[in-house]
Amino acid sequence: MLPEQITFTMIDALEYHQRAGRFHIPMRRFSALSLRLRTDAKYRFEDKTVTLSPPALCLIPEGVAYERNGGEEDVLVIRFHMLNWAPKEILSFPIQEIASFEGLFREAV
Repeated sequence: MLPEQITFTMIDALEYHQRAGRFHIPMRRFSALSLRLRTDAKYRFEDKTVTLSPPALCLIPEGVAYERNGGEEDVLVIRFHMLNWAPKEILSFPIQEIASFEGLFREAV
């Protein structure tokens, strides 16, 4: 469960296309909140697997190394530092109203 208030500093926002394949992503020094517009990827970390199906929000906290395995993805992402709280695992949040989320992410980009 997320806390009611999270303090963070934003690094940047971007849009990208991820090619299909299996990739190992080492621990990063920033967190990322991404809106997956197109995806079928599986994210494996420690002994857990998160399977994403669009549309979904995905939170990958700093300090989590993971492996991504899947097809092509279209992603909008906001990278930031969480200052007062951070989860220890990748979190996925299915959403229904993608248009409002996509508008907010595109505005950030």
